[in-house]
Amino acid sequence: MTTVGCICSSGNQTLCDELGVCVEKLSVQYKEALEECVREYSKHGVGRCSEHEQCYESDETRWKIRDCIKGKVNQEKLNDKERTEMDNHLNCVRDLDKYCPTEN
Repeated sequence: MTTVGCICSSGNQTLCDELGVCVEKLSVQYKEALEECVREYSKHGVGRCSEHEQCYESDETRWKIRDCIKGKVNQEKLNDKERTEMDNHLNCVRDLDKYCPTEN
């Protein structure tokens, strides 16, 4: 399970809010693609993290959104500022990994 999947299915809204902080670090290009893809694949938008809900609905929906974003953004055309923003986003998500159990 990915860090994002772990957090989204955690039932912990505070942790999901922290993931939202990481999303805000995305480059504009990625944020726009994320918004478009969420509208396309997640009928309830980002959603909430609770005992009965996951952000971005389900693992299947999250993978569809991820693939959609990959189809919309050409990473090789990111400028230096956008690359730095993406590095900041990825570091933020990696920092949240400590809240996800590791599989042995």
